[in-house]
Amino acid sequence: MSLVQKGTALLAALLAIIATVLIVAGPELVPVNEHYDAVYKSPLFFPYIALGLIIIGAIPLAIKACNGLRVVLDLDVETTSPRLRLVTVMLIVFSAYTLLIPWTGYFLASVAFVCVTMFIVGFRGLPLLLKAIGFSTLLYALFVLGLDVWFPDSWLLQQFRV
Repeated sequence: MSLVQKGTALLAALLAIIATVLIVAGPELVPVNEHYDAVYKSPLFFPYIALGLIIIGAIPLAIKACNGLRVVLDLDVETTSPRLRLVTVMLIVFSAYTLLIPWTGYFLASVAFVCVTMFIVGFRGLPLLLKAIGFSTLLYALFVLGLDVWFPDSWLLQQFRV
């Protein structure tokens, strides 16, 4: 097994383990509404779907890599170099986004997150801001208005309430 395949197997297994731990710890990490809500109205609904997809994708990837089979992710490794700096910066931005949500709320954190990530990958100017606000508004409307998902109040909003 090559070093790339070992790394791929290890990363895939690690992602599956972390996703599983986050699913199990979800009710402890995210405050829930005092009233009983349907599963799709919970703030954990989307994270459960995303983490479940990570597990579903990571386990077969880890098994393939451990068995020495070529996996889709390393078909072109010989011709391209990894962009570790970009990956590291994006992981930091994702981490900051998750930490920012309880403080500023979902909408403001999402606008900031989309602006920063689009800036990092090369978008500039007014279209960046308009796309970030539009995308964040669309997601907010989908979850809060369309699916009636409850989000806890942000720290910032609590400071301005009487």
